[in-house]
Amino acid sequence: MKLRKEKRKNKRVKMNAKNCLCTYLNFNSFRLTEQDLATVGGGRTNLAANYVFRLKHNNIGKYMSVVAIYGIDIMHYSNDDKISAFNAFGSATQLLDLPHKYIFSHKKPDLSRQREFLEYKKTQTQHPFTRAMLDKKLRQIDELERTHRSNLAYMFVYANDIDTLYAAVEQYCNAFSDTSMALCNFDTTISFMRTLLSFSDCENRDIDYQNINAYVLPDTVKFGQNYFKVNNTYVTSVVIKSFPALLAPLALTRLVSQKYSDIVSMWDVCTAARDDVQEQLKQSMDELNSRWAIRLGMADNIDTQTELAKIQEIYNSVVNGAENMVYMTLRFYIFNKDLSALKKRVAVVQKELDTNNGLRSYVPENQMFTEFTRLIVEGNNIQTPMPIYDTYAKEFPFYYQEHIDDNGLFMGYTQTNGLVFLDSFLRNRYRSSYDMILCGVKGGGKSVTLKSMVQNQLIIGNKVFAIDIEGEYKDLAMMYDGQVITMDRRAFINPLQIRTVIDCQIENKLDEEENDDDTQQQLLSKESAIETNFISEISRICTFMYQYVPTMTYDVMTAFRTALVETYQKKGITKYTDVNSLSPENFPIFSDVVDVITSKISSGTLSADEITLYKTLLMYVKELSVSGAYGTMFDSHTNIEINNSNLIVFNVKALSEMDESVYNAQLFNILSLMWSEVCKNVAHNNNLVNLLDRRRVICLIDEAHRFINTKNTLCTDFILKLERRSRKYDAGLWYATQSILDFMPSDTGESVDTVKKIFQLVQYKFLLKQSSDSIEILHNIFGQFTMSELYATDNFEAGEMLLSLGSGKNKIHCKNAATECDLMYIGNSQDRDEIVDSIFNRMYLLNWSPQNLADEMYRSEQKTQEFIETFTREVIEYFGFKLTDSEYLYLTVNRLVKNLAKRFGDKYNVRKW
Repeated sequence: MKLRKEKRKNKRVKMNAKNCLCTYLNFNSFRLTEQDLATVGGGRTNLAANYVFRLKHNNIGKYMSVVAIYGIDIMHYSNDDKISAFNAFGSATQLLDLPHKYIFSHKKPDLSRQREFLEYKKTQTQHPFTRAMLDKKLRQIDELERTHRSNLAYMFVYANDIDTLYAAVEQYCNAFSDTSMALCNFDTTISFMRTLLSFSDCENRDIDYQNINAYVLPDTVKFGQNYFKVNNTYVTSVVIKSFPALLAPLALTRLVSQKYSDIVSMWDVCTAARDDVQEQLKQSMDELNSRWAIRLGMADNIDTQTELAKIQEIYNSVVNGAENMVYMTLRFYIFNKDLSALKKRVAVVQKELDTNNGLRSYVPENQMFTEFTRLIVEGNNIQTPMPIYDTYAKEFPFYYQEHIDDNGLFMGYTQTNGLVFLDSFLRNRYRSSYDMILCGVKGGGKSVTLKSMVQNQLIIGNKVFAIDIEGEYKDLAMMYDGQVITMDRRAFINPLQIRTVIDCQIENKLDEEENDDDTQQQLLSKESAIETNFISEISRICTFMYQYVPTMTYDVMTAFRTALVETYQKKGITKYTDVNSLSPENFPIFSDVVDVITSKISSGTLSADEITLYKTLLMYVKELSVSGAYGTMFDSHTNIEINNSNLIVFNVKALSEMDESVYNAQLFNILSLMWSEVCKNVAHNNNLVNLLDRRRVICLIDEAHRFINTKNTLCTDFILKLERRSRKYDAGLWYATQSILDFMPSDTGESVDTVKKIFQLVQYKFLLKQSSDSIEILHNIFGQFTMSELYATDNFEAGEMLLSLGSGKNKIHCKNAATECDLMYIGNSQDRDEIVDSIFNRMYLLNWSPQNLADEMYRSEQKTQEFIETFTREVIEYFGFKLTDSEYLYLTVNRLVKNLAKRFGDKYNVRKW
């Protein structure tokens, strides 16, 4: 734009570009006024205040909303699933029925909130490796902001009144079954428009709400014949003037999904009145009919006949109400810092559009000011007609996926190269719990993915309890000074020790937080809480017995319950006893229960049937007492003390060779102890000064099918109760298994419904590589994934997954990104050896011949030791750490380097020591 100049006191004054542009694009009245909101009907006032804006163009006001649209992996959908997505897009377009535009830009991700969160967490820990990991995460954020570009789709919708606008946008969003969308608030919208208009990464700065124009509009804009210059960037608009007669499905999708960091793609769209469409189609048919009077070649006659048949088909669909038209303008804004390079780039793009896609384009000369304003306002000047369902909807443009939570930690990338920052403890209208299930066959990356997510929780100060089936969490625990409890015959958890899982102060506080209205809640008294806790614990102990004796009858279990209560009474414990004041030695053990049962049998007060019941019970309980096979495991007071570490690992590998019933009983025993520790978390979070200090707790249950399955109904019910309560304690239950078939075979019944209910309540579903024979059941349980998506899991790489964050719309196809350093303590031995070998090859073998290097390395014992120490330091520095950050990392790398030196020396036959 040529800047205006005015004479003022005989001086020529240059006017700022923003002062000129605001005449045509005025954002200072962007936020709705009280007068605007007074016209809003129903209960939409607050929503309109946050998500509806007023844009002035040429001093004419119009209302608009901005929607961020997250893509789906439609390129890998089956034909049936594609048709479903196309129909949803077509239906949404018809329901919207307002002028709108889609913008596909390549903007820098704003990770400032993630950075602030990690910087705060760094101030709250003194653990050296945790601080080093937080520093590494912060450097990663800096790098991603510098190099990564997001290709998320945004939609601008325009209307003359607020109610019409909001109702239409609401209908549009609801019409999609798979695609996730989010209305953009004021700050997000303004920031996006600022980036869009500047064609460059804008420095972060606070919004001046008194002068929005100063924040949004570029400092300088100059307009030429076929380009405009925004600050230091040259921009040209390329507009599509004609499309091929037959546009292939998803052709435009592929076009806007290209990873071109120098192009902003834009679709301007409006629907047409049905009467107007019918009239235009009639005219087209009349014109084609008139061609028969002209002598044409055979090929032309065939083309005319084909085109006429197609238009007749569309006309019939429009008349029957099954079809309508949209008018569309497709344009590309191409930008570059160098004008000469821009012109060459424009020529290349135009040629590619024509050659590869059959799209004829032009650069609108002497219209660059209008093209600039069309970045924000309606710009549907070409208005190419397209049948909605026949053509337009099949160009479903929402492919790019990303997921970024405000306090999320980097997890990996989507298949479209979008970022994934996940906060599994985020609570909003779409995500109400913190539970998770992770399912993947062996070799699918399940273990590494789980441990990566556990590490993310540890570095931000959360607490993790893990049932470690294979003994693979020891290294991670050592890195973070965790506690590893090896469950062998020296470690005792007394199943009969009553723990406090229901506390009146905690329950009343939780009820107060859960109660959103002013309704007076009846407080739970201390006496009632103690009694309820006692009953709950008796039920838990009975469930433990069912794990050990799955075939125990109801009558025998009733007898056990009676004997158990009597045993507590002999120890002075009743339903009114406050167990918080008792030590582990105050509780009975199974030998005490044996004594009570034996006494009852010999008392002479039982009937013959009752004696038979108690003798059967005695047989079961004796096996758990000191005189039985498993007394050394269960018949002792608890000697395990949970310390203050953030990672508590129960290593149960030694139990894996035992009978399944004993194994399951001890796993349930451990889970019960874990849950009692979780219940203490509310007290920990009381009276927080900063909400960022809230501690979350995770219970990680590997081989979760041992607890959740259709054959183990009592334990499944127990898990369901925990899941319903976990959120109240800021806790998440994480389940892991290799196959969904382990949870529920193909049988049906009430137990199947309970298993399904658990999976329905689970917020996060991670599906890694799956076996093809489980796809049908997976779709039955996780209906949010299409059959196309599920069948694709059979070919997933390690760490590749489908992730559902709730409803069917909130899902992504992504891959966990574990670093080489991570694999030093969360990978397997092969991972570690391969990584150290690879670093060695890059650092040494590029400059040395192997034999010469081996000779030098083993020239003397001192030389060998020097190499080991030097290369150990180099590997740790390569990972981005210092030697002092972690002693365990140093010892791990040093051991691997020694092994490498030994293998290398053996290979070249030079070892002397």
